[in-house]
Amino acid sequence: MGKQPLHVVTLGHAGSGKSTIVGHILALTSEEHRRQADRNEKEGLDQGKRNVKFAWLLDTSRHERNRGGTVDLHTRKLETESLLITLTDTPGNPSYLKNTISGITAADVVLLVVDASRGVFENNLDGAGAESPTREHMLLAYAYGKKLLVAVTKMDEVGFEEERFQEVVAATRAALKRAKIPDKDVVFVPVCGLDLSAESGERGANLIEAAPGSMPWYSGPSLLAAVHQSRDVGRAEGLALRVPVQEVVLISGMGTVVCGKVEAGSLRAGSRLVFSPSGLSAVVRSVELYNSTVEQAGPGDCVAFTVPGLAVGDVKRGDVAMQCEDGSPAQTVVSLNATLSVRRPGGIKPGFCAVMSVHSAHVPVRFERLEAVLDKRTGEDAVVGPERLADKDVARVVLRPLCPLYAEQHTKELSILGRFTIRDQGHVVALGQIKGVSSEPVPVREGSLAKWQPGANIPAL
Repeated sequence: MGKQPLHVVTLGHAGSGKSTIVGHILALTSEEHRRQADRNEKEGLDQGKRNVKFAWLLDTSRHERNRGGTVDLHTRKLETESLLITLTDTPGNPSYLKNTISGITAADVVLLVVDASRGVFENNLDGAGAESPTREHMLLAYAYGKKLLVAVTKMDEVGFEEERFQEVVAATRAALKRAKIPDKDVVFVPVCGLDLSAESGERGANLIEAAPGSMPWYSGPSLLAAVHQSRDVGRAEGLALRVPVQEVVLISGMGTVVCGKVEAGSLRAGSRLVFSPSGLSAVVRSVELYNSTVEQAGPGDCVAFTVPGLAVGDVKRGDVAMQCEDGSPAQTVVSLNATLSVRRPGGIKPGFCAVMSVHSAHVPVRFERLEAVLDKRTGEDAVVGPERLADKDVARVVLRPLCPLYAEQHTKELSILGRFTIRDQGHVVALGQIKGVSSEPVPVREGSLAKWQPGANIPAL
């Protein structure tokens, strides 16, 4: 068996330095990335921009470089002696929260990046109350059941002071506890993402190795070592194939390529798949793992697979691929029974509509019925048939998707298809788990290119 796959996603407010940290780690571990970083530095200086050499390894589009922040998800490979790490950088701007959530759902470990700078940290933790960026990112990591690491960055801005690091750690732990998020296993690592080699001989403080020159008081793991220590993640072994679709692209010479993470089962070339809820069926021609063709991919692998017969518009983000041989027809959800926690000061009433994010899908849902408010200590019904749910209530509800959706009942073995958040006006207003699903079958059909033969004209997409 090869190296263990591990998917790490970064979270943090806009300007926290996520892209700089990830880019610097890549430059320290890859000569190719280091040379590109040097080219980025020269290009940035020509444009009057400093400290962009590492961030621009992730932020490659002109739009992102001009605005100075991440917009889309950016994924890179990092290979160590024992791990094959997928690093995904996410947007910090709340306007792109949908993209951020898509990155979180596919992750094994969430790396929360907080800026230690005085005033900046406090503003992002408490400045907007429950809707502050740092609090919301903590909540998202917890909602989807991800392991949490915290990188306390920009330590150079506070003189690498141990006292400031401990202040940030204490305030962050307090915020986790107030949100009822377990903090016992959360690891905090002080880092600096900039290149300090000219000042101290250290290339990135505590990113891949200890930084005795700048932080002699710190005896814990480096950031990369902390990622290694988080490698013990559960995999859904022995279950039927489930691959939530993250992206569908058309690549010259290959055709339609579907990208996603294998959450359960095994994906093999030659397998016939069905996609729910779209109902499309196709045979996998090839499976690729980091640009290398493989015979099969298992749980935890981030894959790209070609599907002749499908056009780019046939399947989309939010579909879930499964094997036809498993006897599972394509399905779409009619209603969901769920247990959730409300995070909306104005409460929620029957008929309230918002956006549900479950695995890679984002669909509007309506609160069809409020069944009961639960006692938080016992889990028993405290109020049956309430007229409304108040902020911080835990309740049983019935949700109705307003667009096609595939989801499953939450299980310990395969939780990602049953964990969800609900957003309204760009903020999380509820999070919970699916306890029951009412579905109906979807007719299975071939893709729009299924009858196309080599030499024929390709239909317009």
